[in-house]
Amino acid sequence: MKTFKSSILGFALLFSGIAFAGSNFASSDREDDVLVNRNKNMVTVSILNTELKQYTLFLYNSRNELLFTEQLEHGMSIGKRFDFTTAKRGTYRFIVRSNEGETMVKTVIVGS
Repeated sequence: MKTFKSSILGFALLFSGIAFAGSNFASSDREDDVLVNRNKNMVTVSILNTELKQYTLFLYNSRNELLFTEQLEHGMSIGKRFDFTTAKRGTYRFIVRSNEGETMVKTVIVGS
């Protein structure tokens, strides 16, 4: 019975981690704190900021042209939404950089 409970607990933790991760990205030790979710042509960038760091968000297109940059507000949960309805279909790269130099990179294919 103890093994069964441990298996159920392990599965629940694994499933909740997969459900929370939402996107496929890579970079720093804090990469799981940055989520990029796409719903049709709307993209939401969410940052779990438990250490209350200052972050800057950059958005680049596939030609490595900077399309957007903004220093984000402080807070435990930071979010920014982008509408790609009129954007050319392609690969876009979101870079989130902390004031301490931590960098998280996420990519998404979106546009019309």
